[in-house]
Amino acid sequence: GRTEEKEPCFSVQGGHCGLLTEDGLWSLQMQEGVEALSKICIAFPRHIEEYDGVREWSVDPSCEEAARLILTSADQSFIAWEDEKGEEDIESYDDFDYFLYSEIDQAREVIFDRLIDLDTKNLEAGILRLAHEWQGNIDRGEGIVLASDAGTPISSVDVLLSYETEKELFSQLFRLEVLRPGWSERLSKAYHKIFDSKESYEHYCEGIAECQQYERRLIRYMIYVYFCGAAYDMRLFARAALAVFYSRWAIMLYLTEEDEVFCLDDLVKSVYIFTREAIHSDTNLEALL
Repeated sequence: GRTEEKEPCFSVQGGHCGLLTEDGLWSLQMQEGVEALSKICIAFPRHIEEYDGVREWSVDPSCEEAARLILTSADQSFIAWEDEKGEEDIESYDDFDYFLYSEIDQAREVIFDRLIDLDTKNLEAGILRLAHEWQGNIDRGEGIVLASDAGTPISSVDVLLSYETEKELFSQLFRLEVLRPGWSERLSKAYHKIFDSKESYEHYCEGIAECQQYERRLIRYMIYVYFCGAAYDMRLFARAALAVFYSRWAIMLYLTEEDEVFCLDDLVKSVYIFTREAIHSDTNLEALL
């Protein structure tokens, strides 16, 4: 069939593309090669961010296999950046502050360095403290001070990782647009399990610590994809906080569903379900920021 714009489209059968084989492969591509891919199949689950001549590539964890790749790749070699100035298909932005972008890009590398060996609690707080300090630099019109250790606790930042505040932050997920059936029920179930009491909250925080290698990879992914967007909207701290809490909540959702034995498949499923509801939607992503 064809859409109103005359683009080719294919009917859905049983919730899946009618051209898929029984093992999930696309029969048309198997016959005709990569040239037969539609625009959406070429793009998704690849994710692209552009910064005035710089194009950065990654994958989108709202695809289950992309989520698995993010969670299991120790070096995250699937993400890469290219300086493609001079290519006609990359946009140029007249009001782009390249100096600010360069500083934020360096700040991102500082966060990557911190991801190596800090334990979960110090990692989360450390990222938030650094981003809080850098946000202050930006708000005052100063250059980002990368050398600062930000080791002194900042109460207004540290309180974000407390029972009362995180409960309030998590509750904001109920205000997002619901995209698929069953999401509201799953979210409500998780909310009541996690925040039933301070003791239950601490229990799930301990569970996150036990999944720290996966949280670390999720944070790295989110920082890689969304942090430099602050060059456009100046919301550097919001983007760092998004990385931390997205990673915490994706794992918490898994923990509220799991049995006693760790299951990577279930963690992958929780990450991709949470991503497609809260992050893959531009409206919901903006609301979270």
